[in-house]
Amino acid sequence: MGKYILREHVSKIILEEVKKRLNQILEEYKKILSVACAIISVLKGRWHPILSVEYSLHADFIDVGLTNEEYFSKIVSSILGLKIPSVRALFYKYLLGFQADSVHDHYVMKIYPL
Repeated sequence: MGKYILREHVSKIILEEVKKRLNQILEEYKKILSVACAIISVLKGRWHPILSVEYSLHADFIDVGLTNEEYFSKIVSSILGLKIPSVRALFYKYLLGFQADSVHDHYVMKIYPL
């Protein structure tokens, strides 16, 4: 019971902070994050050789795994026709995602399932 209450309380705080940050975001960044989230939704639970999206049951996060740190930005860039240096940085700043890279050249971004 305590875990559920804590999780609900933390989720509420996270959602409030994300809403506050999204109210300050530029339209261009909204488009980038929208496309990136759509890609994550489509790939969730599917295997892709360079990009994987899994729901981490034990921690309530979505894990976006990459074999190349820049690959996700390149995918979103090609869809929007823009040069985007780092989609991950936008997730960290506006959606409170965080980096969970390993020492074995596997890049993981953890995001809350908003």
